[in-house]
Amino acid sequence: TMFKQSNFDSNVVLVNVNHIHTRGVCHSRYITQAYIKPSHEYYMAIDAHTRFDKGWDTIVKQAVDGYEGKCVITAYPPTYTYEEGKGANNMHVFNEPYKIEQFTKSNASKIKDGIDYKKSFFAGGYHASKIDWLIDVGYDPYNNWQFEEIELGFRSYTHGYDLVNYKHTPVYHNYKHENRKEQKPLLNLYKIHGGERIYGKILKANMTFMEHKFPLGEERTLEQFDEEYGISLTDWLYLS
Repeated sequence: TMFKQSNFDSNVVLVNVNHIHTRGVCHSRYITQAYIKPSHEYYMAIDAHTRFDKGWDTIVKQAVDGYEGKCVITAYPPTYTYEEGKGANNMHVFNEPYKIEQFTKSNASKIKDGIDYKKSFFAGGYHASKIDWLIDVGYDPYNNWQFEEIELGFRSYTHGYDLVNYKHTPVYHNYKHENRKEQKPLLNLYKIHGGERIYGKILKANMTFMEHKFPLGEERTLEQFDEEYGISLTDWLYLS
């Protein structure tokens, strides 16, 4: 069932994108960039099947505003299920920086008392920032699921944005796959194209269509990203 614009207040713009008629999640998120207004100050993206703590918006804005420098607040959220409700937030979900093996919620760890921020993996299902991130970095519509997180990570970093998690993640996600829409077979082809596109960005070779519209930044290098976040992107190419 599609939502209707009439279901929302006047300050909400509803854009219905049928999952059958899209190139995938990156193309769908890319569409949001057409709706930026001068009055917009913050940006946040979440997956479907997400629940919130009371006051979540204040918590997210405080996390973004409280960081020294440009940042993306991002993490795999704590889990919830329809049967058991929300999980405990004291087990703060944080992914060890770009660890290849199982970079999912299984790598949860608790942020120690007195520590507000910790380096994090870029999570497509929950990230928040100033609206400038959407303008400076944004989404490459020719990228696709399974590749978008590492691509968003190194592209954000090279544009000067730190990838960090905050001590309180006020959103929760249902990770059960039976609650998700099934991808159409054609999306497998798009995923192959997305991988080739990222290879071109990292290796700076065999550039693909519209590459100039979604480039790496010039504030920091991929070599600095490798050193700070703990994995060689060149090695990642051969492991993925």
